[in-house]
Amino acid sequence: MANKQSASAERFLIEPLSYRQTAEAAIAPAAALILVGIGLPILVKLNLDQQSALETLVQGGETLANQLGWIFPVIIAALLGFLAAAVTGNSHHSDPAEADRLRRVLGGTGLILGTAGLLIAAYVAIYAATSEDWALLIPLIPAVVLIGFLALFIGRYVAFSHDEQLRALTAAVTLRDERIRTLGKRSRRPWWFAILTSSGTIALVAAGVAVLLRGESSPAHFLITSVLGFIANLFVLSFGWMVLVATYVDATKTRVMAWAPALGFYLIVAGSAASALFLSQGMWAGLWGIGLVAGCLLTLLLPRSLQGHWLLNTTVNGSAAATAHRRLAEQQVIDLDRLRKLRLSMEQADPEDWLRRSMVALVHWSKRKGSSSSPVSPTPGRSTVAKVTVRPRRLRGSKLTNP
Repeated sequence: MANKQSASAERFLIEPLSYRQTAEAAIAPAAALILVGIGLPILVKLNLDQQSALETLVQGGETLANQLGWIFPVIIAALLGFLAAAVTGNSHHSDPAEADRLRRVLGGTGLILGTAGLLIAAYVAIYAATSEDWALLIPLIPAVVLIGFLALFIGRYVAFSHDEQLRALTAAVTLRDERIRTLGKRSRRPWWFAILTSSGTIALVAAGVAVLLRGESSPAHFLITSVLGFIANLFVLSFGWMVLVATYVDATKTRVMAWAPALGFYLIVAGSAASALFLSQGMWAGLWGIGLVAGCLLTLLLPRSLQGHWLLNTTVNGSAAATAHRRLAEQQVIDLDRLRKLRLSMEQADPEDWLRRSMVALVHWSKRKGSSSSPVSPTPGRSTVAKVTVRPRRLRGSKLTNP
């Protein structure tokens, strides 16, 4: 039994995922790619030729059905080749880490090929179901099952080592801990309260200014402009709230890259709408549109450091910060639990080697914190990373061996 375990450890530096784990991780990206592959041609043909969705799918399925004689054999042959390269393990590679990286690339490519095969099968199935060539469904079913199984099998090797998972989790926890501390000032009300309050206030103020500039005081005109402004603000502020929440929660990109594209798109659309109002209805309508835009930008982008507690409860920025703080805290709890379980599994695998790697990681982390712009080091126990990078006391008696 010991020989079999040692042979398995030499064969794979990183153990493959289970079929269930692979399916759970791959189903969402595969479904998104299939939807794009079906929806994009429909939109293109609809705009160019005014062609219906069913006609587009049937036409594409007929074209692909004529090419099945070489498409499916190429996909299956490629997946079998990837599979053969993956199951050999590290026996033909001098660097086990490089072999694992190669397996990850092959596993990801195999999942993409399998998704492409399922997309082709969907087109062909639609064509077969709506034409006289219904018999195409008979060989199509086993081909799809085979492609799906091979893609799922090769996708099991898209796995990362414990050390790689540890570094990624530690970096995510560190960044998330910093983000949580920056969200101290936030709203204490439900997320929808600020959107409704800001939408109504901006709409009423802009409508009042527009009625005064128009020179014709009319309750009906004030009511119409208020309702239209409220609806426009509700849409804009809801979208802006989602962008701000994604900006605060995102731990992989800079904040500017998260909200700048959405802001640029909004300014272009809003500027075009305001210009159209100026030209069609006059100055009062253009200034009404500019007032709505300015009010939305104010409640979205006013720095929280300049807002009091009462204002934080009514601005969308404060509401988005509260929602992001809650989501970050929930994800932090999940990642800390994953980090604890990962450290426990690494400790059980090799306690002495794990402790040596943990001390090296702690030294590197201390150097990074020391070289940061802040001259004051964090208080012990206040930082989440400090909690998760210190080993339990019961391992202090372990003897370290020189690496």
